[in-house]
Amino acid sequence: MSLLSLKDIKKSWGAREILSGVSFAVSPGEKIGLIGRNGSGKTTLLDIISGKTTPDDGEIAISRGAKTGYLEQEAEYHEGNSLLDEMLCARPDVLLLKHRLQEAEMALSATSGAAGSPTLEAYGLLQEEFERSGGYAYDNIVTGALTGLGFDKSEFDRKISTLSGGQRTRLFLAKTLLAKNDLLMLDEPTNHLDVPAILWLEEFLKTYPGAALIVSHDRYFLDRVVTRIVEIDRGHSEEFTGGFSAYRIEKDKRTAERQRHYDLMAARLEKEKEYINRMRAGVNARQAKGREKRLERFDLPDKPATDARALSFDWAEAKRSYDTVVKADGISKSFGNKIVLKDISFTIRRGERAGIIGRNGTGKSTLLKIIMGEIRPDTGEVFMSQGVKTAYYAQGMEGLTESDSVINELWSAKPLAPEQEIRDMLGAFLFSGDSAEKRISDLSGGEKGRLSLAKTVLAGANLLVLDEPTNHLDIPSREALEEALKCFGGTVISVSHDRYFLDSFADKTYELEGLSLTEYCGNYSYALGKKQAAAEEATGGEGDRHAGFNGKTAWEERKLKQALEKKREKDLKLKEKRISELERGIESLENDLKAAEEKLAIPASYTDFNELTAITRWYNELKQERDRLYDLLEKEVS
Repeated sequence: MSLLSLKDIKKSWGAREILSGVSFAVSPGEKIGLIGRNGSGKTTLLDIISGKTTPDDGEIAISRGAKTGYLEQEAEYHEGNSLLDEMLCARPDVLLLKHRLQEAEMALSATSGAAGSPTLEAYGLLQEEFERSGGYAYDNIVTGALTGLGFDKSEFDRKISTLSGGQRTRLFLAKTLLAKNDLLMLDEPTNHLDVPAILWLEEFLKTYPGAALIVSHDRYFLDRVVTRIVEIDRGHSEEFTGGFSAYRIEKDKRTAERQRHYDLMAARLEKEKEYINRMRAGVNARQAKGREKRLERFDLPDKPATDARALSFDWAEAKRSYDTVVKADGISKSFGNKIVLKDISFTIRRGERAGIIGRNGTGKSTLLKIIMGEIRPDTGEVFMSQGVKTAYYAQGMEGLTESDSVINELWSAKPLAPEQEIRDMLGAFLFSGDSAEKRISDLSGGEKGRLSLAKTVLAGANLLVLDEPTNHLDIPSREALEEALKCFGGTVISVSHDRYFLDSFADKTYELEGLSLTEYCGNYSYALGKKQAAAEEATGGEGDRHAGFNGKTAWEERKLKQALEKKREKDLKLKEKRISELERGIESLENDLKAAEEKLAIPASYTDFNELTAITRWYNELKQERDRLYDLLEKEVS
């Protein structure tokens, strides 16, 4: 029996049709990922299921008595409550029983002897009910949830009014998770979470007894938590078994099959039309007439839609920088009594892609602002070589002027560019028509993110400094960014909690932890494996499964092996390419040396001193270059 059933749900906002035929069911305990482009109607669908919005048409059925919890992107809070008070509100049944127990204790203390027997019996029954409801363990459960999602115990008494937006989101997530719902509806639950908190959430949801319907663009999260994907595309729903990786394979397969089927049917239709036209006036006219009638009933399937709304990156050509791009030496920074960074040193070289990871509050964004010169360190210095031109993508998108229009904001990044170039760039980042005239203040988070990326591309930089660039981006946009960074000819430094993104683009990983910076010469999965190996060695090879970035699962081990194997294959191909290029270079130089020797062997060459000097210099330069290439070749094959 289904816990939730949706049948042909439809919803429009004005003339715009958002949902035009969404149907699927959720079974008890099932975890489903709801994916689709930004603006495809995922949040609208959750609002409809929760009762916040009414559908225009369709049927919704929820099991009688089923309790639902909804984590919205913009949640409401009791501003005067502390974190702990707000968490206790998640279980009003436990609070009520707790108050009744306190009242029963007061009644017991006021009575004695036989007169207190009924009161004692009632108190005993209340204790049993409180224990069955999990009341005695609830304080520990609350503590576990808050610390798992990144709160320190010292923060439990803080008023909600003093929390940042990200902290409030994490608090409401913890509250929603502990409310003992039969169905959880989570809208982007990993937003504002660091990697350890995401891992904690993954483990919680995998063992959660209730069902969950989760909107997410976090591909690793979807792979680890959900067993089915429902995609919302152009108003319709389509279901896929498994997590994101399985969805990707099956999606490509279905798209190819639909295209083949359409091509076959379209070809058949054309042949039928050709036959009818050819035979219409001949002896087979009667047969052609019959085929024409059948053709009227021919049902050609819809042409498979191609996704033309992908971001298009066209990096402006940038000046080549020196080998050392950024060098930090002894960076320290405090805010009041809080030390954020202490004696941090590192070097980023030309062409490197560096990912920076760490818990929230460890100073990652502060470090980027110090690199960009927006914040002065208390001690230490950052050296940026000559010829480095930077483009900075700020997490809060502070570089955008809220009162400006989209087109003027982008134009400000390249004031001398012709209008058509700016409009072409806007189109490449999905701003077309009237959307180019929208005010920044009216844009969604995803739209602001795309505009900030467009400004980054237009800057013509050879150093990209990115702070959480995948926030607010849907999966296709994240994939487009990842592919674009692979093609970028300069250097990249990026803070991110998106593990898939980090694995895709980074060849170096820095972890900020406990005021120290650790460097790993590989992507996220490589760093995870190195940290796990170090933890196992420190524990005598016992294999602490909770080491690493708050735990490494078998799934992550497979991903690590796949990433390392892929890197080995890539390195081998690059090595073979370098060897081949060196061999061709040596062969060319040998031919030139032979030609120089032949010229030197001509007696007439010795009668012209200037010519002899030029040939001799050429010969020596060729010989030096050949010897250099031989040395490089020896290193490659050794």
